[in-house]
Amino acid sequence: MSKDNSEVLAKLDQLTTLFVNEFNGLKTDVSGLKADVSTLKADVSALKTDVSTLKTDVSGLKAGQARLEEEMRKVKEVVGVTRMQEIARLDGRIDQLTLEVMQIRNAAE
Repeated sequence: MSKDNSEVLAKLDQLTTLFVNEFNGLKTDVSGLKADVSTLKADVSALKTDVSTLKTDVSGLKAGQARLEEEMRKVKEVVGVTRMQEIARLDGRIDQLTLEVMQIRNAAE
């Protein structure tokens, strides 16, 4: 019986060693996973910062676009007024030239 006990104890020691080795391997794997999770968290944090920066940039661009559109509207308005003034000036000049031509014809008759 003592031989059976020693065989059982030897088998138990062997299984315990296997268990401890497997457990230590699992602990190493978990430690590696924890490092990976920490890296992923840092990456996500950096991405959130980048997204926030991009949102701010887009907001600034939209505000700039709105300002440019307003300036463009003002320029179009000024150009429109200037065109109308030029047309009115030319129309007046045409009227003046028409009168002069009529005066010259009348004088020639």
